[in-house]
Formats: sequence, structure tokens, C-alpha cells
Amino acid sequence: MASFEDEVTQTNLDELKESSVLTAFLSEVAPSTTPYDWLRKQKVMDSSARITVAGVLLYDDCPQATLPKQSAIKILRYHTDEVEGTRETLDNGFPITIEGDLYTLIHEAVCQTKEIVEEAGVVGREDIESKEYPEITLHEIITNAVLHRDYSIKKDIQIRIFTNRIEIESPGKLPGHITIENILQEQCARNPKIVRLISKFPFPPNKDVGEGLNTAFRAMEQM
Repeated sequence: MASFEDEVTQTNLDELKESSVLTAFLSEVAPSTTPYDWLRKQKVMDSSARITVAGVLLYDDCPQATLPKQSAIKILRYHTDEVEGTRETLDNGFPITIEGDLYTLIHEAVCQTKEIVEEAGVVGREDIESKEYPEITLHEIITNAVLHRDYSIKKDIQIRIFTNRIEIESPGKLPGHITIENILQEQCARNPKIVRLISKFPFPPNKDVGEGLNTAFRAMEQM
């Protein structure tokens, strides 16, 4: 089955080969390999040297320039516990938009979400309950949202922080045979190439063994 991660973009090898992300990655993982050889071998570049969606998301310094409105993360904080936030309940300074390659996107989103939640507790705002969330849970669910979202949909991932909960919305339906009922038992990667290749980064955000959500659930239950 064809995946949108394999669609070619207007970005070509000349534009990508000097990116700091790709340069740093190759120096650590495959120092004797050229950008051309790596991208062709991993099938994220076609015969005309055009880079696929997966290649841009993983190795471009700013994928959002090529894939606007479908590759960033927006963090919103609301001073309400209602079902939906509104413009009136959105805190000043929000939304915050996070951009960058997928590795950076995950790291920054986890760090900023954690800081925002902790800051609310330190400030002691009366309309924000004192909440703690296991960092591993935030990490696993944000990683899942980034790696398994439907990148054909022009909508950014949203992390919505309410006074009594955090919601993380990953655009797209559940992939393949996955349902709400079997999501912790079954596996189905919408973007298998992205999942495999990001696991090759030093200190990868994923282990590529399909245990992310289970880890997140266990950490919440233990807390």
C-alpha cells in the first residue's frame, strides 16, 4: 500500500545535502557515506534527485518550508476545564509553534510541554490545578503523534493543555486495522520508513518495537 511518506517533494539533493541535520546525522552514523548514497540507499530520494516527504521531514533543517501547515506542532494552554477551549480562555502568548526536523520537533515539544505544566504549578494560578505527568508518558505520546500522523492532511499536531488534562491531537484516522479497543495490543505503522530511519539517530526518540503507548499507560498507572 502506497504511503504519503514516499511522495516526492520539490526539494532536491542540492538543497538538502548541506542541511545541518543531515550533516550531523551522517557524521555520527555513517561518516564514510555521502548524502547522495545515503538518501538513495534509504529510498528517500528518487532518480531525479527529488527528496520524498520522509526525507524532508527527517533531514531538512526546516521541513515546514516544504510542508507548511502539516509538519509543525502547536501548543495551546487554556484556563478552563471545559470540553473545548475558546479564544477567550486561551492564555496570553499562545499558541506556541514548534518547527524543525522530526527529531528536534519531538524533543522540543516534550520539553516545552513539561515546562509549561511545571510553570503553571510554580506560579500557583488558582485556575490551574496542580498536575503532574510522567515525562515518559508525554514523550511517548508526542513521539507517537509525530511518527504516526497522516502527513497528507494539512493540519499541524496540537498539544492542548487544560486546567485538568492534556490533549494531544495527531491528524488522521487510526491506521490499518488499529481500533480504540486493540490499540495497545496491535501494531500498524502508517509511516514505516520514518519510524525505521528515526530510530537510527543517536539517542532516538523511539525504539521501533511498538511499545510506546503501553509504556505511556504503565507510567500513568504507576503514578
